[in-house]
Amino acid sequence: MIGCTCCRDNDELRNDVSKNKPVPIGDNSFVFNEKIYRIINNELLQIGDLNDTSIRRLKISSSELKNLGTSSLSFIKEGSTTKITSVYRGNYLYFKLALFGLNDLRDNFSPGNFTIEFMDSYDFTIYSSIISTSEMIRIIDSDGKTDHFEYNGKIEISMDAQAAITTYNISSSVRPRK
Repeated sequence: MIGCTCCRDNDELRNDVSKNKPVPIGDNSFVFNEKIYRIINNELLQIGDLNDTSIRRLKISSSELKNLGTSSLSFIKEGSTTKITSVYRGNYLYFKLALFGLNDLRDNFSPGNFTIEFMDSYDFTIYSSIISTSEMIRIIDSDGKTDHFEYNGKIEISMDAQAAITTYNISSSVRPRK
């Protein structure tokens, strides 16, 4: 096992790097074969090369709001829908789930979960997230009545995986109370 890099001698670190041993340099980051890698959401990304003589500027995605569309929740209550918008910033996908037409969610429905599957254009699931109804925020209108529910989420995901997301599927264990 390799010990903490902050307590090791620089020569010892150079020897490990030259002997093709992985050397941890931070959370989910390491050097191997003189290349710098980071693991994000179980995906290995090369983020640098120790042999490169120039300093490479990493491409930073513009923080554009992405509308992933709406989805029907008629299997829970007729006319209810969801809408997801997202923005990608620095290895994180921030998303907002809005739930419409279930204003009586806490009064007339059993507690449960919503499962969101972020999908690519080939219908492969890129990432899934489970949201409890207790985590959803009630949005109140000017009359003091429930307008809709929202959930703000954050996922650590690579830029490539985020770019592949085009839509979502939603399922739920929420059912009307009897």
